[in-house]
Amino acid sequence: MTDQPGDMAQVAIDNANLLIAPAPRPAMVMIFVPALGVRANYYAAFARALNHHGITVVLNELRGHGQSPVTPNRCTDFGYSALINEDLRKAVTHVQAVFRDLPLVLAGHSLGGQLATLFAARYQPKVAGIIQIACGSPYFRGFPPARRRAIYWGSFAIQTVSALMGYFPGRFFGFGGREARRLMNDWSRVARTNLFNFKDDPYDYDGTLAAVGCPVLSFCFPADTYAPLPAVRYFTDKLPQNRVKLRLLNIPEFQDTDHFNWIAQGPLIAPLLAAWLSRATV
Repeated sequence: MTDQPGDMAQVAIDNANLLIAPAPRPAMVMIFVPALGVRANYYAAFARALNHHGITVVLNELRGHGQSPVTPNRCTDFGYSALINEDLRKAVTHVQAVFRDLPLVLAGHSLGGQLATLFAARYQPKVAGIIQIACGSPYFRGFPPARRRAIYWGSFAIQTVSALMGYFPGRFFGFGGREARRLMNDWSRVARTNLFNFKDDPYDYDGTLAAVGCPVLSFCFPADTYAPLPAVRYFTDKLPQNRVKLRLLNIPEFQDTDHFNWIAQGPLIAPLLAAWLSRATV
């Protein structure tokens, strides 16, 4: 464990790199998974806002980003399955052991929300709830007509570029970072089919999403073009509807909030999450 700015600590467990923001008097612990191409420390201020509400936050660095020792290339490849069944599984095991007396919450932004929810579907861990922020399916039918065409045909282009390069140079295309070829292949297939079935993982994720037993809160934002409300519904509709609270934050404070700048409003969002968790865990 090493010191990080702002009293955060780092724990390295193979590829499951964790940044921990402890609450002074924690009532629960949250594992938070970043969006595609986003470093864990992007959420540091949001984690500290949650700390004020008694939530210790463990930021689960995505493999290939931030403090991760992995660099995606032609010889180093991985997809959804590795992020769920290796990295996130190790993170959950570690947190359950270290914070065994605290209720566990799984949360994530965009791709991170997908990963957290798919993990819960497969392993059915004892968790107090799942929180999804700006998290939808990339399925092309969840977007306006012009965007649908771009996503559908763009998914083939992403796969082609990834095959040629051995990885996806997301910074060049303005989508993600340096991403693993298999991860972008997985994402591209979901974008065309809305099915979370992966070539290297025969598990039926879509079938078990309907059996998720804990409460789920999904927040989306009015100006989010990456996860508009219909795209979010394509994902939340896979879950038990009596367990899901889907909330479009269509109120004045969030009128200009989009897929990434919501982080600046962390102090407004944190109490909303904490209030929901306090009700969900009663």
